[in-house]
Amino acid sequence: MKITHLITLIIAVTYLTSCSLVGMQNEEKPSYKVILSDQSFEIREYPEALVAQVTVSGPYKDARTKAFKILAGYIFGKNKGDSEISMTSPVQIKQEPTKIAMTSPVEIKQTNGKYTMAFFMPKKFTLETLPEAIDKRIVFKVTKSKLTVSIVYSGSNTKELSTEKHLELRNWLNAMTEYVGEEGHSFYGYNPPWTLPFMRRNEVHINIVKK
Repeated sequence: MKITHLITLIIAVTYLTSCSLVGMQNEEKPSYKVILSDQSFEIREYPEALVAQVTVSGPYKDARTKAFKILAGYIFGKNKGDSEISMTSPVQIKQEPTKIAMTSPVEIKQTNGKYTMAFFMPKKFTLETLPEAIDKRIVFKVTKSKLTVSIVYSGSNTKELSTEKHLELRNWLNAMTEYVGEEGHSFYGYNPPWTLPFMRRNEVHINIVKK
């Protein structure tokens, strides 16, 4: 590698790491429409989205780490990419791994003692064009459009804090006369682990329907 290219790479990595340290983000994010905003609370309308998800069991912190490694492995190359065809005899078909851009947030949902983590896939992909996962624990799906009520907060993404914010969000929702919340909640984390806690963007979401 030429020295100028190496210097450019070091500068780029330093910039990106510094930005993520203080919470600056460049990743693609799922789109949504804000229906109502009240300080830290929002009612949002999300369109359908393509996600890669995996379900694991265990304590929250261990399950979160395990699920993240599985999904991160997929987007960073543990997949079967586009076929390359060599026009010689015999014809060779070779699948090269494809690196997929990281998006945010990461979604975590608990159901029956298990945790499901989901990565939102970049909008340029469809179910048909996504590279095939080598790890068969990964499931791809298109989520339905939905209404959510959300609370935005900073701090560490611990289960205790997200539970506290979930209760705060429920209390706010219970005061609403137009919407009713479904059971369960999801945690959305927008930043990597090395981001300073007070600069992080965390959210708890509850799916809602009109009364």
